[in-house]
Amino acid sequence: MIVGIKKTFACVEGSNGVGKTTVLKLLADKYQLKISKSVPEWFRGYISDVRALCPKQEYKLYEAAHITEILKKPNHSIYFYDRSIYSTVIRIFYKNKKKINEVLNFISELEIVPELVLVFQCERSICYSRIKERNDNIFFDNSFFEYENAVYDLMIKEMDNCCRINAAQDYLLVANEVYQCILQKFGEIL
Repeated sequence: MIVGIKKTFACVEGSNGVGKTTVLKLLADKYQLKISKSVPEWFRGYISDVRALCPKQEYKLYEAAHITEILKKPNHSIYFYDRSIYSTVIRIFYKNKKKINEVLNFISELEIVPELVLVFQCERSICYSRIKERNDNIFFDNSFFEYENAVYDLMIKEMDNCCRINAAQDYLLVANEVYQCILQKFGEIL
């Protein structure tokens, strides 16, 4: 939900290489789940420019992009986003050396609130090997991995809409676990 606007949406969060995109595509194919990237395609060309701005400006532009993506979807559908504004906040706070509890405090005040946040987690070595396997040239920052997962752990502990998913298993098993969480939250309305 976006405060004041009734939109139902969920998101998948997790580190690079944890399997978010792969599992969402499996669910879209098998269950016709409606999926999307949380940052719209038109915004992607501006990311390097936006990341060069001061943190507050960077956040505001990303927030606008996230909201735009959510608002353009039909009201009667539940969309599942590959990442959310939470990823943006975590990255900005990490870059600015903020404490983990500061991230959670900020997130808890956001006006963009997914009905369900599925947090995919697995060991760093698994994420790293998956990134290498798909030949991505993503720089794997161990320090950011630890920070990001500490924030996710705190979110799972403190936020009612968060659910941990063991992403170390086979993608089909992960997809089944995710689908069960979705059914539990949304029922058969999908």
